[in-house]
Amino acid sequence: MTKRKKEENRTLPTQQESAHRADELVAENKELLQKYTRAEEDLKMYLERSDLNYLALFETMTEGVALHQMIYDDNGNAIDYLVKDVNPSFEKNLGIPAQKAKGSLGSKLYLADIPPYLDIYERVVRTGIPYYFKTYYPPMDRHFEISIFTPRKDWFATIFLDVTGYYNSQEELRKAKKEASFLSDLVENSSQPFMISHMDGRLGRVNHAFTLLTGYSKEELSSMFWSTDLTPAEWIDEDAFKAKELLDTGLPVRYEKECFHKNGQRIPVEIFKHLAKDERGQPDLYYSFVTDISIRKKAEEELKQMNKVLEEKIAEKTSELQGRVNELERFYKATIDREFRIKELNDYITGLEKEIKETIH
Repeated sequence: MTKRKKEENRTLPTQQESAHRADELVAENKELLQKYTRAEEDLKMYLERSDLNYLALFETMTEGVALHQMIYDDNGNAIDYLVKDVNPSFEKNLGIPAQKAKGSLGSKLYLADIPPYLDIYERVVRTGIPYYFKTYYPPMDRHFEISIFTPRKDWFATIFLDVTGYYNSQEELRKAKKEASFLSDLVENSSQPFMISHMDGRLGRVNHAFTLLTGYSKEELSSMFWSTDLTPAEWIDEDAFKAKELLDTGLPVRYEKECFHKNGQRIPVEIFKHLAKDERGQPDLYYSFVTDISIRKKAEEELKQMNKVLEEKIAEKTSELQGRVNELERFYKATIDREFRIKELNDYITGLEKEIKETIH
């Protein structure tokens, strides 16, 4: 045997080596098979869990879900869609039983020649691009938020929610804000002075007319106390008494007092004071309509003076008339006395005449 032949023979595996290698390959194959089997089982379990999770989500989610298949005419134009499956919330959101919806054409289900939003659904199916929109559906008088996506060719799913309650509450909120804004503007632009004061007497919101009444700006008034800074000392007790009456009865109080103007002048005012409570029913603040009654007080003073003058004149006339009455009474008495004397004289003359006649006869 040549040297080269001997080297070649040394490179060939022996039968024992081949058998050992075969055993190693078998073992490796078994290990790979076990790993594949475990991976297959893990994948199957994962898919099963995913299906269960999907099903649980499908069954329990608040949003209505519907799976549809697009229907085309002979020219490939979308003309309708078929409802393939729906979740329980479909009925809750639309009021349409699931059994009625499944297998129905959109045009039949919604009683329309063209099923609702066909153009939007067709575009999503054609482009594969998901879409979200808000809409008002007149036949049901409801507002909806709708998301669409396509899970496979010619199929699309809608996830929708009836948000009518939200829209109604938003509309009510909008109206409430509009009304509040209107009332706020009404108070601000009113010629009637208006103020809000806290329970400790600090001034809160005031309107423009109140600033004109007091001569202070809103900024200045925001750091002032109605009960002390704008109220003369002799009126503080009356103010406190009326506040207590309001707290005790809960009924608005109306009273008169004076308040200071920025220039130091005292202004007679009428207060119509109300109590506002917080959400717990506890006193929160006061709001008052403050009326300048300077003109009324001036008129009352003028009327008082006129009454005084009139009373003096009446007293003077009464005294004058009383004097005349007294004079008449004296005259009347004198007249009565004279008439009585005349009567006595007449009686005397009559007596004399009678005596003379008797004497003659």
